[in-house]
Amino acid sequence: MPACVAILLYLFTEPISGKKLWSYLRWPLIYLIAGGVASFGSYLVFIKATGYVIPFLDPRMHYAYFLYKLWPNAGFMGLLSGIILLCLPYYALFFMQSGK
Repeated sequence: MPACVAILLYLFTEPISGKKLWSYLRWPLIYLIAGGVASFGSYLVFIKATGYVIPFLDPRMHYAYFLYKLWPNAGFMGLLSGIILLCLPYYALFFMQSGK
């Protein structure tokens, strides 16, 4: 996540005018690789120190309640319906403004 913030800050503050694409995107690529290596390294240290693999970060994605949380059910509103409800006002305003 810190790499994403650094990339966004770089892209928002650094003008692209007068630069080649590679020289402009070189630092975001370095931030992305360094953040990924740091994240993967800290996860490996965590596994070695505790011997516990976090099920959510398991690359096999054998998360037992993943589909249960996506869709609405008796005890939970569901992630997809919650995302739709949160984004609905934004999309309504967007389409109202784009129609003018």
